[in-house]
Amino acid sequence: MEPETILAPKGQKQVGASTRADRGTNVTVMCAMSAAGNYICPMFIFGRKGMCPTLEKGGPPDVLYSCSKNGWSNEFS
Repeated sequence: MEPETILAPKGQKQVGASTRADRGTNVTVMCAMSAAGNYICPMFIFGRKGMCPTLEKGGPPDVLYSCSKNGWSNEFS
């Protein structure tokens, strides 16, 4: 399989690409920081019904992990 061609301005360091749902599972990451420099821990939201310890395995320290039915930031229990 040949990689997709992505067009971007010359010299641009961050280039985004969209991912189709049939090519993998998307994970939502929420991050927040105030103008004063205070921040809360990032949160990874996986699209599944229940949380399991393997989702946290190899992940960064001081991060919150949760699940929602579709992987979006809807509401959490």
